[in-house]
Amino acid sequence: MIRQYPDIIFYPSYEGESEYDQASGTWVTSGGPGTSSIGCRAELNSKGEMVLSNDGTELAYTFIVYLPAGSPGFEFGQEVYVVDQSGSKFTGTVKLFKRGQLNARLWL
Repeated sequence: MIRQYPDIIFYPSYEGESEYDQASGTWVTSGGPGTSSIGCRAELNSKGEMVLSNDGTELAYTFIVYLPAGSPGFEFGQEVYVVDQSGSKFTGTVKLFKRGQLNARLWL
């Protein structure tokens, strides 16, 4: 049987409620940092293709990661790691994130 998302992506997350800190003027999370994960499918950029970033700069990427449509958003420069179905782990930084109608894509 074919699994649509056989790999797992791990990304930083924060647990707890967010509260507005009057002194600093920023939102802070009452819980500490944690790690969340979601199923994905990571494919190696074997052709050496480039992706255009939000500011129009061409960026080289190593992997494109396909995620379910309801997955959380990712920010440029965020560090994540993926464990594939064979147990190999690779780390990357987000180059671009796009949410489509049927799935989301993440370039690392």
